[in-house]
Amino acid sequence: MDKFTHFSNLASIYASYLKRDEVVKKLPTRVWIEPTPACNLTCGHCPHGMDTPFDKGIMKWELFTKIVDELTGSVYDVNLFHRGESLIHKRLADMVAYCHDRGMHTRLHTNAGLMDEAWSRNLIEAGLDYVSFSFDGYTKETYEKNRVGGDYEATIANIRTFLKVKAELGSKVFTILQVMELGEAPDGKEERKLALLSRFDGLGLGRFVVRTPHNWAGDFDEFGHGVGDEPTFRFTPCTFLWYAMTIFYDGRVAPCPQDFYGKMI
Repeated sequence: MDKFTHFSNLASIYASYLKRDEVVKKLPTRVWIEPTPACNLTCGHCPHGMDTPFDKGIMKWELFTKIVDELTGSVYDVNLFHRGESLIHKRLADMVAYCHDRGMHTRLHTNAGLMDEAWSRNLIEAGLDYVSFSFDGYTKETYEKNRVGGDYEATIANIRTFLKVKAELGSKVFTILQVMELGEAPDGKEERKLALLSRFDGLGLGRFVVRTPHNWAGDFDEFGHGVGDEPTFRFTPCTFLWYAMTIFYDGRVAPCPQDFYGKMI
């Protein structure tokens, strides 16, 4: 999609937002399409490590292509992930290519535990535009405590492999290393951070980001406060309702990408 069409769609959607239209005139410009809600890890700060169960499966190819075909010409970027680890879906690279061929920018968020050389090459050659590696811990001890089932050294090696393949192919895919500082002691934190980042020196990592934990749209309060309290601030409607959409692996649609249990379908 060209930028003029994208900005034109955004302008129309923003007008709907300002008017608080209950029916938006345009299809969404950004979507989350969930290849699978399954994951290879069971982290405690993620729905996979919590007590509330949810269905797991694999999105069928026919459903995926139907969704993308309906959104072609409207969607600017597609997040090919949601509750799970998308590399579990064997046709993820085909999904990237299918969106890319229809003018959609593709984004992936992954724990990189399954990101071997073949996956790296296939995704880059399919036209992936953006990937963020979720890596919560500066040391082996902290990382493996946060990322239950993960291997610190193996995951670093996987990310390094992706960056090396990216350089070999001359790809412009934007790469981010993302960390939530869960369980990180203040003393020596900066040194541990720099030690981790030094593992990627010279490999063309695009950006390093420290994310703040949140409470999954109010489902849990482990990392927040005041859930359920009377708000003391001015309420502003979330813009996602007007410009974005989340589609689960089975085709159910949620307006909020943080509605991990499908409370609003």
